[in-house]
Amino acid sequence: MKLLSLFFTLLSFFIISTEIIAQETVKPSRTPEEQKVFDALNQRWSKALGTFQIQVVNSRINPTVGVEIIEKIEASRKETEIVYFSLRENVRIMILPNREIQKADFVKIPYFQYIQE
Repeated sequence: MKLLSLFFTLLSFFIISTEIIAQETVKPSRTPEEQKVFDALNQRWSKALGTFQIQVVNSRINPTVGVEIIEKIEASRKETEIVYFSLRENVRIMILPNREIQKADFVKIPYFQYIQE
């Protein structure tokens, strides 16, 4: 019985150690210039959160969206009208207008929404 307990303890230790080592070796490395660009995109993304919404229409997929899409969002934003653009089939992005965002009582919208049309 003690041997079996020791075996499971060692096996658990081995699995946990392997998982920790695997996580450490997968970290992406960026050049300083790449890191600068990535940080700038992340700042723009954080600032824009709540002013656009990823909408999945008539589907239950869970799409992934990279921070680089923020450039298209910012370029597409209008002064007074809501803009929609298709990211891929059944996935669109709704972008609130500048005038709406600048209101004193503006409430940020959820980042993601499923819609049935």
